[in-house]
Amino acid sequence: MYLSPLTDLAKVIQTKSTQRLSFSLTIATLLTSASWTLYGYQLRDPYIMVPNLPGILTSVIRLWLFWKYPQEQDRNYQLLQT
Repeated sequence: MYLSPLTDLAKVIQTKSTQRLSFSLTIATLLTSASWTLYGYQLRDPYIMVPNLPGILTSVIRLWLFWKYPQEQDRNYQLLQT
């Protein structure tokens, strides 16, 4: 769940477009991973904390990609608007 959106990392960097990544999935992954990590920290349970830390890390990487390469609108849609 955490690493699968990063499989397109090379294509995102090559095309300089994040159209292949889902922004809503990135936010959802960040929120759920952070919630579970905080819950595991509260319980002092490393079996909950440790598996969710990669979710936070990969979400931050994907958010950085969205910042560096903003999504462009679909070109076909732009042509229909004019």
